[in-house]
Amino acid sequence: MTPTQLLTAAAARCDPELVPEELPQVADIADSVALTRAIGTATFTQVSDSVHLSLAFDDDGRLMSVSVVRAGESESVTERVRALVTRHVRGDELNGASGLRMNVGTGPNPSITLFQSSYCEPSLDQSSLRGLRSDVRLADRESVAAAFRNAINYRARVTIDPLGRARAVRLEQITGMPVTNPLITEEIRNWRFLPALVDGIAIDAVIVLNGNRLVSAARWF
Repeated sequence: MTPTQLLTAAAARCDPELVPEELPQVADIADSVALTRAIGTATFTQVSDSVHLSLAFDDDGRLMSVSVVRAGESESVTERVRALVTRHVRGDELNGASGLRMNVGTGPNPSITLFQSSYCEPSLDQSSLRGLRSDVRLADRESVAAAFRNAINYRARVTIDPLGRARAVRLEQITGMPVTNPLITEEIRNWRFLPALVDGIAIDAVIVLNGNRLVSAARWF
């Protein structure tokens, strides 16, 4: 699937009820005093307005993107605000992939308010399961097939990148047949996933696979 198809498929099964259970404070993601002062300095001469932004973070708390959900009256002020937020915001206090909405009040009395963002959990793209790779020896294919048929035989933590690729795979539960472990890991790396979305933006996320089934996704906060 192309990146556009992945995003379209992911958005189609997005559950709007999947939102962070608890919002952080502004001070958890930025030096709120410095950011507010910078916004006030940059927009002091402007009429008070507001800019609504969507922030997406990866599993390591890195700010991946800042997109404009609702722009202010001035395009230049909107871009200045977006640039300042990009420069000041960090996500090291966040636990796992996450997203936030931020409303920034501009002008002489700036303000910053956080809101929930919409989130789509990652999921396995069933169309990518086309059987075991042909370059695996027949005996090994049969062993791996047996392991995959037994849903309680393995548990894997998989990091999914924004294009739906398995960037990292770690077996958390041993299959009982050590010879098949690297084959199972390699097989999962060949699967494709529908990426996690924050307000329609694809981000890195972690899911846990148990057998051939998705059993949980890394949640926020």
